[in-house]
Amino acid sequence: MGAMGAMISFLGCSPANTERASVPPQPVASASTPTAPVAPVLPPGVLAELPGPHGAVRVEEHDGLRMLTVGGAVQGARPIDRAGAAMPADPLVELALAAAPNAKAALVIGLGTGKTASELAARGISVRVVEIDPAVVELAKKWFDWNGETTIADAAEELTTTKQMYDIVLLDAELRVGKSGSAFERGTLGEAPRVLKKGGVLAARFTATQTRGAEMGPAFGMHYAVYGNGIADEDQTIYAIGGEEPLDLVMPKDIGLMRVPGARGDANVDPGLFSVKRERHVSIIGYLVRLPEDGSVAVDLPHYEMGAVRFRLHGAIAEELAKRLPAKATFPTQGDISSDGDVKQTLAPLLGGGGYKRSDVRFSPVVVSLEGTARLHADVSPDHAFAGRVLERGPSQDPVREKLLPYGGTLYELDVDRIAWSLDTKQFGEMKKQAAASTDKAAKLVTSGKLADAATAIQRSEDALHAIGPDAADRIPQLRELHALSLRLTLESGRYVLATTPLARAASCDRARGPTQLRGWLFPSPAKALYDCAVREYKAAFAKEQTSEEAKQAVARLLGLYDGEPFSDENAKATEDLKRRFPDAEPEAAPPP
Repeated sequence: MGAMGAMISFLGCSPANTERASVPPQPVASASTPTAPVAPVLPPGVLAELPGPHGAVRVEEHDGLRMLTVGGAVQGARPIDRAGAAMPADPLVELALAAAPNAKAALVIGLGTGKTASELAARGISVRVVEIDPAVVELAKKWFDWNGETTIADAAEELTTTKQMYDIVLLDAELRVGKSGSAFERGTLGEAPRVLKKGGVLAARFTATQTRGAEMGPAFGMHYAVYGNGIADEDQTIYAIGGEEPLDLVMPKDIGLMRVPGARGDANVDPGLFSVKRERHVSIIGYLVRLPEDGSVAVDLPHYEMGAVRFRLHGAIAEELAKRLPAKATFPTQGDISSDGDVKQTLAPLLGGGGYKRSDVRFSPVVVSLEGTARLHADVSPDHAFAGRVLERGPSQDPVREKLLPYGGTLYELDVDRIAWSLDTKQFGEMKKQAAASTDKAAKLVTSGKLADAATAIQRSEDALHAIGPDAADRIPQLRELHALSLRLTLESGRYVLATTPLARAASCDRARGPTQLRGWLFPSPAKALYDCAVREYKAAFAKEQTSEEAKQAVARLLGLYDGEPFSDENAKATEDLKRRFPDAEPEAAPPP
């Protein structure tokens, strides 16, 4: 069970990386096999889907994140809007380069979105990627800007036959290490050392408990180190690295990893640098809820996967927080589980989360930002949610722990130190009203072609919402989206004024709008106005001349817009009309440059 998108950070550490660095264009290998066409009707939030050997490969968007999934497992994600977004380091890249600072060549096994390979390339490393699934490569290129060299092949077979040697081999495929782990140990991992140069390192990222990660350590070489991003022995992301030479690790301090106990294969690493704790100081933003199972007060993080990420609160401050919940408040869920409810009277539109694959986020009319000390209470596999497979129970065997996670997930205990801020539906309603007035004005300014003035109006709506709290602007998707929209409008305003053709004006509005998915968006009017501007100008670009290159570009992008944001049934009719008039046109996912 992952926690992609969950609003938690470890104080003094960067959150998990969801953004890719830019990478210079590289040649793309031609080794590829045809894939089946994308199904004409996709579920809500799914932008594209292709079949693959390990299940459906999908591009999905949920409340600010674009994700690549294979068989339902998240392979990588990034913010939908990257304008002005910070790009925290990828822990796997940082770990590998800390152990091999003079590396020149790297082999990455498993492409995902291309983020890890791109970050290595951006650091001056010559990168080769091996990926078994052509569908992953196709969608990474189209939706995640991957443009590096890719070889379609089985990794174990490739490692057995290749004559190339590397300073770093990164195993970044989606792996969940089972009880035996035999396939993992004797398969790809077992072949990797033969392609390492002297002093080279093998690194991997996989899902396991800390205990299992420690057991896997020796498979990485005579000298190894294992790190985790969890608090205790729950399932989490494990990072392992090793080689035949002693590791001289100078670890970055901001990648949020802790050394796993029992995994100390390198005497040259100072154990004092990696203080392994069973508790961590954390900062969280989530829904303040009262758990019906035992009446305790908790915070549910707005994650987007199965089960829950839940913090049960303790201490005097927790008692104070309990009083902020209305006496008759309900805490509904949203998705495909039996406890679905109406979330209209909650702050679900602000934080999002849930609504996907048996997610058990419990929404609330109160959102809080808290700091405190967290420790693991129970970890229940969502795949066995009704059986309640508990990986660690803590000091007692109280079965209530399973009741608190009826659909799986992870439960932490949180001793609350401080309330950074809290917000209820009434307070948010007043802020939303002020913000909506400014965004509606921005939409009218866009329609008038005044993009710079529209950006200023959106900044005023940002100001109204920033009153939520000091860290809200960086950690709430709705606020990040508004800020990114104002940045894009500012950037495109000059281009729009200088545009001399309908295609140029259309592309400018299209780029300013960005990849916003308006369904579920609090303030859709500016992006809707930009969408209307783009559609109007693209139509004008081929109204008189239908055979020019500009006309073809306009038709292709218009098909892409209709496909990506169907505001009404009219779009389906318009799509049919365009395909009838331009039978060779294919939808384009991005605006013209």
